[in-house]
Amino acid sequence: MAPIFTGSKFGFGRSAEVAGPSGPSFSATGGNLANALAPGNGYKYHTFGTPGTFTVSGEPVTVELFMIGGGGAGAPAYGGGAGAGALVYRTSVLATVGSYSISVGVGGTGQGNGSPNPSVPNANLRGSSSTALGFTAQYGGLGWYWPNAWPSGPGPGANSVIGGSSGGMGAGPGQPTGNSPGTAVGAPGGTPGSQSPPVGWGNPGGLNGAGGSGGGGAGGAGQPQGPQVGGAGLTYSNFTGPLIGVPALNPLSGAYAGGGGGGSSSQFGSGSSGVGGGAGAGNGGYGSQDGTDAIQYTGSGGGGGGHAPGNGYGGGDGAPGIVIIRYLA
Repeated sequence: MAPIFTGSKFGFGRSAEVAGPSGPSFSATGGNLANALAPGNGYKYHTFGTPGTFTVSGEPVTVELFMIGGGGAGAPAYGGGAGAGALVYRTSVLATVGSYSISVGVGGTGQGNGSPNPSVPNANLRGSSSTALGFTAQYGGLGWYWPNAWPSGPGPGANSVIGGSSGGMGAGPGQPTGNSPGTAVGAPGGTPGSQSPPVGWGNPGGLNGAGGSGGGGAGGAGQPQGPQVGGAGLTYSNFTGPLIGVPALNPLSGAYAGGGGGGSSSQFGSGSSGVGGGAGAGNGGYGSQDGTDAIQYTGSGGGGGGHAPGNGYGGGDGAPGIVIIRYLA
């Protein structure tokens, strides 16, 4: 009796959104954190924490693409928290046979301790973008403080507060309030696990008050002076640390792209530091504290630096982004 053909060998009947290899000769390589990791959930994961190449051989494949741009750095001296990189999640991306260059965004580098009005800010305060398979997840905007301190270069005059999620504002000690938050290139909103628009999820930073404000995250906008809370990140349970092969991310349970918390002053401020928006985002510093760094590979923003009488303190570093490609094994 002839065997009954079910088609399962060739992947027939799989969801169009998460289709696996189109034939038995398919193979793929690539990933510097995990290369074709098969953790037991029916998928293979290719995880990039630095630039690399994703190569498809034999047959095309429809993949899911998850990536985040590098997070921005928090501003020093009573400064705003930084924005997260845009979070891009696409559920049906066709990868034909060939090699694809993968870029992973770096995080911004926070300004070190020093005067509350540095004349030459760090040129690497904002992150850089991640790119893969024809999509781009833009870098996070850096935190901003003191309305007229950075008229050119990496400051607001060069659109530094524009990002996947934009950085929060900070007025600086004794400075006027009322500046608007920067523009977020990513689409506002976003719910956990949801497919993003092609530009990704991103939100604006908070309005400046008498001190730092929170940077924007993938899931929400930053908050103004007072709570100084960074915008919330988003949780993707299919991309947790154990699944993607990055143990350092296990405690975050799949949360990414949170905005950094704003800095606060022990001389002029509210008496507390700003809190990051989760997902490994940096917290703001209070008084003589630096803002804290965001956790690597989350794309989250760094925290704004604190301010004490006569001195400003550094903003935290933004987190590098990540690129993950998965498909049914």
